[in-house]
Amino acid sequence: MVTTSDATAPTTKRAQRFEPCRWSGVVFVLIGVPGFVLGNPTSPYSARADDYVARYAEGAGSAPLGRLLGLGAVIALLWALARLRIVFPPERAGQPAGAIQLAGSLYAASWVGVIVTAAATYTAVDHAESFGGFEVVPETAFVIDFIADGFIWANLVSAAVLVWGIALASRRTGALPGWLCWVGFVLAPLLPVGWMLFMVPALVFYLWFAAIVAIVPVRRSAGA
Repeated sequence: MVTTSDATAPTTKRAQRFEPCRWSGVVFVLIGVPGFVLGNPTSPYSARADDYVARYAEGAGSAPLGRLLGLGAVIALLWALARLRIVFPPERAGQPAGAIQLAGSLYAASWVGVIVTAAATYTAVDHAESFGGFEVVPETAFVIDFIADGFIWANLVSAAVLVWGIALASRRTGALPGWLCWVGFVLAPLLPVGWMLFMVPALVFYLWFAAIVAIVPVRRSAGA
C-alpha cells in the first residue's frame, strides 16, 4: 500500500526541480532588454527637436511591441523580487533585506515610468505629424523624452542600491558564492554613471541579476 507521504514525495521533488519563479530573472532580461530597445529609440544629445520627432516616427511601428515586452518584464521582475524576499528575510539578512525590497520597488516603478513616458512621446510625435485637431509642436516630444531620461537615471540608481543590498545580504547569509557578491560590490557604484560607460554596467547588471535569481537557494519549512 502506498502511504500519503510516499505518494506526495515524488511531486515535492518535481516541484523543487522546476520552480517557475527561479527563472523569472531570466525572463525579465530576455524580454526586458528587447522591449527597452524597441520602445526607446536613442537620439544624440545635440539633436534638434525635429530630429527627435523624426527618430521616434521611424520607430513607431515597433513601439507597441516594445511596451508590451516592457510590461511583461515588470511582471517577471516582481516575481523575481518576491523570490528574493523569501531568500533574504529581515530576520536573517537584517537591513539589506529592506534595501532590496525598497530599491526593487523603485526599480520596477522606474521601469513603468520609462514605458509611460516613451508612450507619451510617441503620442506627441503622432499628433505633431497629424492633420487637423490638436497639433503638438516637436518641442513637446523633446521635453517628454528628457523626462524619460530622468526615469532611466532613476532606474540605474535604484538598480545600484538593489545590487548593493543583494550582495551585502548574500555575504551575511552565505546564500551566494563570494565572487558573485564581489561582482555586485564592484558593479553597484558603476550603475549610476552607466550612461557614461555606454550602458555596459546595465548589461552586466541584467546578467548578474538573472544569474542570482536562478541560483539562489530558497529555504523551505519542514512541513513544505
